Amino acid sequence: MNNSTILLCTSNDYTIDCLLGQGAYGQVFKGKFQKKIVAIKEMMFDRNYQYEYNCFRREIELIKILIHPNIVETIGIVDEPKNLVLIMEYVPVGSLRELIKSQELKKEMRIRVCYDVSIALSYLHHLNIIHRDIKSGNVLLTTKKEYKAGVVAKLCDFESCCYEKDSIVDKKIGTPIYMPPEQWNSKKLTKESDIYSFGILCYECIDNHLPYDTPEFLNEWNIAMFVCQNKRLPKPKECNEYFWKIITGCWCNEPSQRMSLLYY
Repeated sequence: MNNSTILLCTSNDYTIDCLLGQGAYGQVFKGKFQKKIVAIKEMMFDRNYQYEYNCFRREIELIKILIHPNIVETIGIVDEPKNLVLIMEYVPVGSLRELIKSQELKKEMRIRVCYDVSIALSYLHHLNIIHRDIKSGNVLLTTKKEYKAGVVAKLCDFESCCYEKDSIVDKKIGTPIYMPPEQWNSKKLTKESDIYSFGILCYECIDNHLPYDTPEFLNEWNIAMFVCQNKRLPKPKECNEYFWKIITGCWCNEPSQRMSLLYY
């Protein structure tokens, strides 16, 4: 089912207020579209950059079918020769990474965030789509007063997404601390690769700290050697046995041994 509500827009249809953040391919601003506060992602490339533009077009085709409360909604797109833009819902609390960095991720929020991300990821996998860059920076939080945790998590940033059958070895995607052994070994990514990254994200949530944030792992190749030797981080102090079982079930070295997400 396609999301027919995504609008084809022009550069004159939106206004920019302030910078919210920056990624590998674009900058995200707070702005306005049709008198509504939105997030505006302006790409740092144009149609002349063939690889990046193909990724942009692939992302558009995928987000057209993504309709889910735990996935950031795309409202409109701008596809002009010199201006490529995604207009998205504004998620006010910010990224999970920012909350962890500022130590504002309260205990009651952590389980909710892990649950919401698992639901979003299960939805993608049900559609045979893999994210390929699951990380705390790609999880946004919005307020939800009727929930005990007070927040809802939404998965975002689908520029690395693809159908699992189309997955190829691509060294330009992924974030080192979340990368599974098969990615370090130059193998193509699968749903199980997302599960590994989700396990690292859960660890980060429960520990309330960025994984591998010690001097020995400043060089990302040290992370690669650690992971590929089937070594893993120690159990966080605040992690109960139930969650530890989930985390360890996600980050098995062998992809076929990792747990599955079966909500759909």
